[in-house]
Amino acid sequence: VARGSRIILYGAGEVGKAYFSQLLTNPWCTVCAWIDREGSKKGFCVEPVEAIKAKVYDVILIANEGFKTREKIKDTLLEIGIEESKIIV
Repeated sequence: VARGSRIILYGAGEVGKAYFSQLLTNPWCTVCAWIDREGSKKGFCVEPVEAIKAKVYDVILIANEGFKTREKIKDTLLEIGIEESKIIV
């Protein structure tokens, strides 16, 4: 991830929480949204997947430890029109 990037963090499980915490304390990039398929059910400031369309961002960082889950999330993002080059798995 390039310095100064605007990131959407996808995933609010344990990995997502750890990434979010690191990204808040590291000024390398900016988290412009935190997304999860369960949206606000996760608490915090998590938004639903549909919110991506209204965001300005450079990349979407998928924060999930399961390979199959990461690939499924990537497929979902591609299906809604996100460019593959903007998805970091």
